[in-house]
Amino acid sequence: MIRYKKEFKQSLVEMHNQGRSYTDLSAEYGPSVDSIRNWVKLYAVHEVDGEKWTQADVNALQKENDKLREELEILKIRNSEINKSKSMVTL
Repeated sequence: MIRYKKEFKQSLVEMHNQGRSYTDLSAEYGPSVDSIRNWVKLYAVHEVDGEKWTQADVNALQKENDKLREELEILKIRNSEINKSKSMVTL
């Protein structure tokens, strides 16, 4: 599988947004039509409460949120273990 740089993907998205077809871009630059179509969806800009977001931004935030939730669970478990050991010491 070929990995394309973000800048390359974004340039093809920009060209598509300026009117180039998926087929033309695929023929000229190499990636499949489906790949380019997916990149267009990924880098489409949506405005929410005056802020502009792409699906890539949302994906990154979801990944970070998942990581923070996992860290929070670990901290809750550790806190519970500390509280249990404190109560054993005072007995």
